[in-house]
Amino acid sequence: MNFSRRLWLGLLFLLPWFLPDHVSGATYTLTLVTTNGSGTVGRNPTNSAYPQGAVVTITALPTAGWSFNNWGGDAGGTNNPLNVTMDANKTITATFVQIPSYNLTVNVSGEGSVSPSGGSYLSNTVVSLTVTPSNGWVFDGWSGAAAGSANPLALNMNGPKNITATFGQPPYITAQPQNTNVTLGATVTLQVSATGSPPLSYQWQLYGNALGGQTNSSLVLTNVQAGGDYRVLVSNLYGSATSQVAVVTALCAGTNVVSDCTDAALRQAVSIGGLIRFCCNGTLVLTNTITVTKDVTLDGSGSATVISGNNAVRLFRVTNGVTLMMTNVVLASGRVVGTNGLRAEGANLAQLGESVEGAGIYNQGGIVRLFGSVLRDHSLRGGDGGRSAFKSGSIYGTNGGFARGAAMFNNGGILELRACVLSNNAATGGNGGAGTVFGPQGSGHGGPAFGGALFNQGGVVSLINTCGASNSASAGIGGWGIARGGDAGGGFIGIAGGTLTATNCTLVGNKALVVAGGGIDQIFISSVTNSAAQGGAIHELGGMVILDSTHLEGNNASGLTYASPVAGHAVGGAIMIQAGEMFIRQCSLATNSALGGSLDGVNTGDIATSGAAHGGAIFNGGFLSLTDSRLNANLARAGSGAHSNAPAAGGGLYNTGTAALSRVLFDQNAAVGGTQVVYSSGGFYSRASDGMGGGIANSGALNLTNSTLSSNLVRAGGGASGPGASSSAGRALGGGLYSASGTVMALHVTVAANSLEPGAFNPAYYDSGARPSALLGANAANTNGSFILQNSLLAYPGTNANAWGVISDGGYNMCSDGSASFSSGSSFNFTDPRLLTLNNNGGPTPTMALAADSPALDWAPLAPSPATDQRGFPRPYGFGADLGPYEAGPTAPPLAWKIQDGELRLSFAGQAGFTYSLERSTNLTIWERVTSTGVLTTNGPVSWSVSLPPPYRFFRLRLDF
Repeated sequence: MNFSRRLWLGLLFLLPWFLPDHVSGATYTLTLVTTNGSGTVGRNPTNSAYPQGAVVTITALPTAGWSFNNWGGDAGGTNNPLNVTMDANKTITATFVQIPSYNLTVNVSGEGSVSPSGGSYLSNTVVSLTVTPSNGWVFDGWSGAAAGSANPLALNMNGPKNITATFGQPPYITAQPQNTNVTLGATVTLQVSATGSPPLSYQWQLYGNALGGQTNSSLVLTNVQAGGDYRVLVSNLYGSATSQVAVVTALCAGTNVVSDCTDAALRQAVSIGGLIRFCCNGTLVLTNTITVTKDVTLDGSGSATVISGNNAVRLFRVTNGVTLMMTNVVLASGRVVGTNGLRAEGANLAQLGESVEGAGIYNQGGIVRLFGSVLRDHSLRGGDGGRSAFKSGSIYGTNGGFARGAAMFNNGGILELRACVLSNNAATGGNGGAGTVFGPQGSGHGGPAFGGALFNQGGVVSLINTCGASNSASAGIGGWGIARGGDAGGGFIGIAGGTLTATNCTLVGNKALVVAGGGIDQIFISSVTNSAAQGGAIHELGGMVILDSTHLEGNNASGLTYASPVAGHAVGGAIMIQAGEMFIRQCSLATNSALGGSLDGVNTGDIATSGAAHGGAIFNGGFLSLTDSRLNANLARAGSGAHSNAPAAGGGLYNTGTAALSRVLFDQNAAVGGTQVVYSSGGFYSRASDGMGGGIANSGALNLTNSTLSSNLVRAGGGASGPGASSSAGRALGGGLYSASGTVMALHVTVAANSLEPGAFNPAYYDSGARPSALLGANAANTNGSFILQNSLLAYPGTNANAWGVISDGGYNMCSDGSASFSSGSSFNFTDPRLLTLNNNGGPTPTMALAADSPALDWAPLAPSPATDQRGFPRPYGFGADLGPYEAGPTAPPLAWKIQDGELRLSFAGQAGFTYSLERSTNLTIWERVTSTGVLTTNGPVSWSVSLPPPYRFFRLRLDF
C-alpha cells in the first residue's frame, strides 16, 4: 500500500515532463482606465494576467447621479457588462456622463394635499403622487402635466413638470330652511345657506315634487292659501345635498274654514268650494254622502281630523270634471250595502242583488289627489240574490251583487295618492239566491268582489310612497244546491282598463278569498265549476300596470274550505294578470301565497274537487315584463281531501301568457300538491295531486334572461295510508322550472340547488296498486312544447336528476350530471360549474358567483350575450362571456355603519388597485354618487362620515371597473 502511494507521487512529479508545449503558452494583461466622469470598472476574474483565449467580464459602475455612456480603447459599444476575449494585452476605458435633474412643481386647487409635494428628481424617475382630500372634499382630477383622476398617479420625470391637483367640495348645507307659520294670503320666504365648490344650483320641492322656476337659495311664497312640506336640493359638479323639510303651516284663518267638526260645517264649506281649512280636532261624522260639484281642497295640516261614515254611508262622490284634493285627512268607516234582490212572487222573477262601489270615495270622472292621508275601515257588501218562489211561480234564484273598491272606486277619472295609507278596507260580494229546482241554474251564484281597497275602471291611478295593508276582497257564497261561489280578486286593488303606476309602495297582508257553492247536494254536480281567488294584492283585468320599487309581502289568495262539493282555486298570491300589460321593475315579492281550497272531512263521494294553486306570487295570463326583482319564499299549495285534488304549480310565477324576465332571482319558493284523505264512510280514497315548478311553471311564452332559480322546492301530494291504487302519492316535477307546454327560451340562466320531495306513501300497500311519488327534474322539467337553454347552468340537483323531458341545447350550456343530454358540441355534461352559494355580490338581488377555477368562466361568445349580467355589471370581464347570469370579476365589499359622535360612519375594507364609489338614494331607484376613493394604493379600512339626520335613507358601495 505504501508502495502504491510512492508510485502515485512519483508519477505526479514526472507528469509535466510529458505535457505538450502549447499548454504553457503566452499570457496577456488587461488594463482598465476610467475617464470622462465619475465611476469605477470591475472585472471578473480579477487576475493580473490571463492566459490566451480567456474571457473576462468587465462592468461599468457609475456613482450616484451619473450613468455609463460607452467603452473606449480596445473595446467599444455600450454593452454593460461586457465580455472581453484575451487574445492580446488590452487597455479599455469607460466613459461616464452626469444624469440631468428636473423640478416637479405640484399645485393644489381646493382643499386637499398631494404627497410628495414636489422636488427635484433625476431624469426618468417615476414619481408616485397620492392625493388626500380634506374632510368634506373630493378629488376631481389632474391638470397640467397629467390628466384624468388616477390616485396614485405614476409620473415619469423626463423633463420639468408642473401639475395641479383639483379638489371639489360637494354641497353642504350650513343653514336649514325653517318651519314657518303664516296667515292666509300673506307672503313667506324660506332660505337655505350652503357651501361647496361653485357653481351651486338650487331646486325647491313641495312634497318631493320639483317647483318649476324655483332655483334660487331662497323661496318666496306669495298669497299663501295652503301649507305644505318644502325642501331644497342643492347640487354642484361634485354631488348634492337635500335640506330638511320646512313645514309651512297656514294659520287657521280665511274665508272658508271648518271650525267645528260637524257634518253641517263641512257640508257648508264644500258647497262654497275652493280651499277649506280644518280648524278642529276630532271625528266628523257624516249623516249622508257629500257630493262634490266644485273644485275643493281639504287641508288638514296642523289638525287631527277624521271624516267618518260611521259604517253607515259613503263619504264622498266626486262628479265628472271636478277636482278634490286632501292633505293630512283621515277618511274612515264608509259603508255601502247593496239592496237584496226581491224574491220571486207569482209571475215575477227573482231580482239580482245590487252591486256596490266606493264606500270612501266614488270618483265619477273627476280628479282626486290625496297627500299624507289615511283611508281605513271602509266596507262594501253586495246585495244577495233573490230567492225563488216556494211551490209556484219562478223556481230560479238569482246572483249576488258585485262589490268593487271599498275605499275608492275610480270610474274613468284621475286618482293620485302620495304618502298615504290604506288599511283594513273590505269588499264582499253578495250571496246567491236559493232556487227550488236542481240543475245548473237552479240557484244564483255568489257575487264577485274585486279591489278590497281600490278599484280602477278605465281611469289613471298613481300611487307614490303609499302603503296598502290588511285589505280584503271576499266573494259571496252560491245559493243552495249547486250554485257557484263568486270570484274575488285584488285584495288591495282591482284594475279593469286604464293605467296604474305604483312607485316606492308597500303592499302587505292583503287577501282575496273565495268559497264554492252554497250546499252539498250532489245532483248535477258536474255542472259546478270552481270559483277563483285572483291576486291577493292586485288583480288586473285589462289596461297597463307599472310597479316600480314596490314591496309586496304576505299577501294571500285563498280558496276557503266550505261545506260544498267544490272548493275555490287560488291564482296569484300577490298578483293576478288576467289580461293587459304589467311592468314590474326593482320590486320584491316575498312570503305571498296561493292556497287552493280543501274539502277535508266533507263526505261528497267521488264527485268532489279541491282547489288548484297557481302562482304563489304572480299568475300571468297577459303580458308581463319583470326586471331587477326578487321573488322569495312564496307558496302555491293545492287543496286536499277531494276525490280529484287539483295540482299546485309555480311557487313563484305561473305563466300562461307572455312573460319577459330579466335580472330576476327566484329563491325559496315552493309548490306543494294536495294530499289524499280517507272519507269517514265507505272507505273512499281521494287522489293525491302533483306539484310542479317550485320557482316557475309555464304553459305560455316565457323568455328568461340573466336570471337565477335556486333553493326552490316542489313537494308532491301525499297518499292515504290504506290499500288501493287511489292511495298513490302525487308527482313532483321541475323543482326550479317546469314547462307543461308553450315555449321557454332561457339565456344566461342558472337553475341550481332546487329540490323535489315525495308525498307521503305507505309501501305496505304497494302490491295493492299504491305507488310512491315520481320525482322528475330537480332543477328543470318539460312535459311538452319547446324548452331551449343557451349559455346556462344546471347544477346540484341533490339525489335526483337535474333535468327531465326534452331540454333543447342552444349551445354553451353546462350540466352537473348527464340528464340534460346536451349535444351541441359547445356544451358540457357531467361538469361541475363550481357555483358559490347565493350572496349579495352587488346589484339589486343576490346572485350565485362562480368560483375562481370554474370551467364556466369566459366560455361563451359575446353574441348573443347581454351587455351586462344579472347585477348590471359589464359583460364580458375577460376573453369571453361567463356561463349563467353572473359575470365573474371584482366585487364590492360589504358596507358597515355605526353612529358615533352625532355622525353616521360608513366603512369598508378596501383593496389596493381598485376604485370605490359611495352612492346614496332616497328610494332605492335613483342613485347618485357622493364621493370616490380613487385608486387605492394599500389594503385597509376606508371610512366616510355623514351628518345626522341624513337626507338620504340608503347608501351603497360600488366598485368601479
